[in-house]
Amino acid sequence: MAAVNSIADAVVTKLNAATFTQSFTAVRKYAPIYRLKDMDTLHVTVVPSSEDISPVNRADTEHEYTIDVGIQKRFSSDANTTIDPLMDLVQEVSDEFTGAGLAGYTSAHWVRTTVDPIFAPDHMSKFRQFTSVVRLAYRVFR
Repeated sequence: MAAVNSIADAVVTKLNAATFTQSFTAVRKYAPIYRLKDMDTLHVTVVPSSEDISPVNRADTEHEYTIDVGIQKRFSSDANTTIDPLMDLVQEVSDEFTGAGLAGYTSAHWVRTTVDPIFAPDHMSKFRQFTSVVRLAYRVFR
């Protein structure tokens, strides 16, 4: 299996083993496409995103893999009391991975966590859906 997929699977495992304020079952997908009518429930989707390769020396390379964790849910009200718990979940997911390794892929070393977008305004206005992406970067030497 490609390293990026193994890392993404380890992210899914860590998400599903952790305790968050909202319950969900994370899944790995290549294309996080859902029908809008199915978005009334919380979706957490892990997507392998990118690989950057750099030389370390003549024989070894450094691979930086990016994994996106999408957090999505349609809402009936855009009141702060509805959206704030989703923003809290984004922070919880970010905190869960920041500075931490992956038990399912121990040779991957955490590099950084980025949340972008914190929320997607166009999804909110067009679909009444909260969408945020926690982007995780891991380094593997080969």
